[in-house]
Amino acid sequence: MPCSVALDPDLALIRVAYSGTVSPGDLQQAFQDVFTLCRNTSCYSILADCTRMTGGHTLFDLMDLISQFEPRGVPRTFKEAVLMNSPLNRRETEFYEVAAKNRGFNVRLFECEEEAVAWLND
Repeated sequence: MPCSVALDPDLALIRVAYSGTVSPGDLQQAFQDVFTLCRNTSCYSILADCTRMTGGHTLFDLMDLISQFEPRGVPRTFKEAVLMNSPLNRRETEFYEVAAKNRGFNVRLFECEEEAVAWLND
């Protein structure tokens, strides 16, 4: 699977790493895995590393994913830092950030992991 999800107890956050082609089904599975881990650990700070993602989904797939946040009980205290340091998929990643914010969720795009972690722990 082009996605891994793990708790990072040292930084008190959940790490999600995407690589290669990430299909709409992969996005849905990652969503399920992340929020199952969130509920099980009461940790709602997520560091999503998209630096090695090459595509595989559309803006519509991202909008569909975001539309599921509220019905599936994602709390407003959730924070997601999205790492993206490549022009590849920047449009999609920026769209995800704006669309999530427009629905009241705290998502922010970063190019530096240290800054992302600092923001999550703020």
